[in-house]
Amino acid sequence: IILPETYDENAHVWHLFVIRTQKRNTLKQYLNDNGIETAIHYPIPPYKQECLKAYSNLNLPISDSLHNSVLSIPISPCLNDSEIEYIIEKLNRYKT
Repeated sequence: IILPETYDENAHVWHLFVIRTQKRNTLKQYLNDNGIETAIHYPIPPYKQECLKAYSNLNLPISDSLHNSVLSIPISPCLNDSEIEYIIEKLNRYKT
């Protein structure tokens, strides 16, 4: 699991908390089985979307690899400390 990095905590709005993993579907199912909702916010890579169809014939393996590894986990000011700790615990216990 690769966590997001920032060099200035005050410069990010954190409306999404997106992690990366090579086994995204496995992790997504594991978290779901443990009652933790996740999302893939942008299921189509940008260059394959209708508005950028002029670029859809490109071969962008790095973009595709990154796109296929991202998973948004819960982030909200409504989460209480025990919910946050539960999410962290489940992520730390995850084994591929």
